[in-house]
Amino acid sequence: MALYTGAKSSLKLGVETAFGSQATLKYKIPFTSESLNYTLETIKSEALLGLRGTKSIAPGKIGASGSVSLEMYPSSIGVLFYLALGKATQNVGHTLIEPIGVQDDLPSATIEVSHAGEKFLFLGQKVNNLSMTANVDSIANLTVDFVGKKAITGGGTDATTMVEIDDDPFFFKELTLYTDAGLTIKANNMSEITLNIANNLNEDDYRLDGTGERATLEPGALEITGSLNIIFDETLLNGKYKDFVEFNDVVIGAKFEKSVDEKFTILIPRAKISNLTHDIDGPGTIAVSADYEAILNSAGKIIEVKDYTIIGY
Repeated sequence: MALYTGAKSSLKLGVETAFGSQATLKYKIPFTSESLNYTLETIKSEALLGLRGTKSIAPGKIGASGSVSLEMYPSSIGVLFYLALGKATQNVGHTLIEPIGVQDDLPSATIEVSHAGEKFLFLGQKVNNLSMTANVDSIANLTVDFVGKKAITGGGTDATTMVEIDDDPFFFKELTLYTDAGLTIKANNMSEITLNIANNLNEDDYRLDGTGERATLEPGALEITGSLNIIFDETLLNGKYKDFVEFNDVVIGAKFEKSVDEKFTILIPRAKISNLTHDIDGPGTIAVSADYEAILNSAGKIIEVKDYTIIGY
């Protein structure tokens, strides 16, 4: 009997043309863990029959949801930010990824998980939350929380040309943080950045349509938050600490770059520092923790992502 292990598993993803319509699988994802599963709510009969025990349990709302954690390889991350934000525009040399408007809908994905050859397909998967962590101690990584329509057994259809996993992920020395919209002024006193994109999906649109499945997964308010770890030095009091106390606007930029064709940038043009602490917990370096929240600028922009590795999704 074969032993099914995570080391023998794989995960592929394709962007759907319509919600819940099975997509061609195009992207191989360098995941480290996943928890995608079929979900079923049950409804217990409350009929009083003069008997002990439950007479019937009925199937209720059906769905499929879970999380995927992965390392940030150049060819794999753009499509996930696209699924999280919803709008992708092809430009010369890069794909611009931005949030959708209030009248638009987020794209959905088909995800195939193979447990050593035993395959499951998860359809109508939308990103409820995307979290990024990048620091000096580890490979930059994403955790993506999906909510979807349904799950079926069996494999999907691969694209003729797959987007393969690159040779190497982005290393921490290939990440630079910036404090200006042009990504020219480096922030050399930071050791970690986190980013969280929350779509606040409405997960409860079920109807009497004979399926038990979600009819839609509409996005709610877009919330973009995160944190910065800053090394305490002589620039802090007139820098981020002053921005926190005076509630100034700040710009947060990040650039991952191996080469001109393997590059990924994230720009938050306007944010507020909502909390900043500079606690001492021992004789070592004093680390400052700053929480931020992105807000719309005068042009109505809240985040701008550019993928220089994959043009179009």
